[in-house]
Amino acid sequence: MSERPNPSAVARLAPFLVLAATFLAYAAVSSFGFVYDDESQIVHDSFVQQWHFVPAYFTSHVWQWIYPHVGGNYYRPVFLLWLLLNFKVFGLHPAGWHLAVLALHLVATWQVYRLALRLTGSQPAAAIAALLFGLHPVHIEAVAWISGVTEPLAAVFILGSLLSWMRYREARHRTDFAWSLVWFSLGLLTKEQAILVPAFLLAYDRLIARESKSGAGIPIRQSLGLLAPFAAVASLYTLARIHALQGFSQRVTDVGIATNLLTIPSLLVFYTRLLLWPVGLSAFYDTGYVRTFGEALMPLLLCLVMAAAGLFALVRSRSRVAAFAAVLLLLPLAPLMKLDIFFRGEIAHDRYLYLPSIGFVLLLGLGFRWAFERRELRDYALVAVGAVATFFIAATIWQSLNWANNIVLYARGMAIAPNNLVVRNDLANEFMKRGQLDVAIDQYRDVLRRDPTFWLARYNLGYAEYTTGDCAAAVRDLEIAARQNAVDAETFFYLGDCRFRLGDRQDGAALMRHAIELDPRMPNFRASLADDLAATGDLDSMRQALELYRFEATANPAHPTAAARARELESRLANAR
Repeated sequence: MSERPNPSAVARLAPFLVLAATFLAYAAVSSFGFVYDDESQIVHDSFVQQWHFVPAYFTSHVWQWIYPHVGGNYYRPVFLLWLLLNFKVFGLHPAGWHLAVLALHLVATWQVYRLALRLTGSQPAAAIAALLFGLHPVHIEAVAWISGVTEPLAAVFILGSLLSWMRYREARHRTDFAWSLVWFSLGLLTKEQAILVPAFLLAYDRLIARESKSGAGIPIRQSLGLLAPFAAVASLYTLARIHALQGFSQRVTDVGIATNLLTIPSLLVFYTRLLLWPVGLSAFYDTGYVRTFGEALMPLLLCLVMAAAGLFALVRSRSRVAAFAAVLLLLPLAPLMKLDIFFRGEIAHDRYLYLPSIGFVLLLGLGFRWAFERRELRDYALVAVGAVATFFIAATIWQSLNWANNIVLYARGMAIAPNNLVVRNDLANEFMKRGQLDVAIDQYRDVLRRDPTFWLARYNLGYAEYTTGDCAAAVRDLEIAARQNAVDAETFFYLGDCRFRLGDRQDGAALMRHAIELDPRMPNFRASLADDLAATGDLDSMRQALELYRFEATANPAHPTAAARARELESRLANAR
């Protein structure tokens, strides 16, 4: 007769089986490419490819190098360092980047297991919580998308701070306290949500922790005193952030207070649906603003019902761990409810649930422990967990394939969110990159028929027309784009180039020089202006072109023709004398 497996051995293996299942669910990402923001933020951005830019990571926002005149809300120096390190190790081979993100997700899954084990004291409950966290399809965006690494990277630091604090509370080792502070500092420099860590630590002290000698709860005065260094670090972070962003945050969309408040219930219902039924996932959604009370009424009633049910369950269970898990679930959602910091069409994303889902899976782990401890429910609990895990792994494997490349990603977005203009514009960009200019132009025009104020689509249409040589059409659209956005250098440069080609040389050259003033770092601008000036045959224009070629050759040694054209022009000018 065969021996039964040792329960303790199975329990020790459980977290490793969880990690193995998580890795298998996401293994396909190693074959994916750079998609969506990866190309502008990594592939074509020297800011994250060269060491000498590192000091600027701490004094600017993430998009500063690409959009120098546009305010940003992302002060994330450690994230930029992560991109730089990955570039130095993997170059522009996306497989390494993807595996690095997956490794972070595995670390976060392991930390969720350690957190659940400390909170519940149950290895099966901890393993279930970690399994559901690792496999949950709502994490696809954060794991399958390279630029989504901010979520697992920040979660690793946030969980590291919380786990170190818990060890400090148990053993009073100053080293654990110091590490909690270090992880908190790194989390702040990775993603804004880390500012919530002191609140998590205080909630842990009030709900879970006990004095090691007396067994009594932690006095709030003691907790606040110990959190003073965290407050000091948060203050320094706030000052650095304000300096880099010219304010703590920037308002990027005009959303009134009434609209913001009316939209919150539908957003909460949407996020609840993603946690409970993670299918139909996409990088884009038709989550628009709610402007009337009638539209908000049903989502509001659903939120009230969910809040009442949750509160009833917490009171009935009398579980401090469940209350703490609820804090981990709900508190990270609060900053997401300030809608004016998001671009239109971008108010909801799967990746925003990465941190809140930790509290969610802890609650599920507690529910499993409750059922498992009752002999009559144990078999049903095991079947339920098996069914959910099977569903999660299948849904994750299948839906992660939507991130394989841009065409698949944007086609999926169009299917899920046909009214989202961002994805329509992005799909048109992909067609243009692939040389399908007529298809791209039709797509841009379709976006502008739906919303004539969509500046990016207007600029893209003008640039596509410029690329086809239709300068008359390009001038019409680029003039509108220039009025809509007076600080975009590329808009003014291509508008000027078109006018120059149409014969308005003086105004065209002035617009191109204005573009160079707006963004002096932009490569190729000076050489392109020099090409136009040199082609006139006018001696004064040729001299100006020579200076521009020389500057381009010095500032941008990789330019293929600037140095050679400078030498050629020097010869022509010498012969003209």
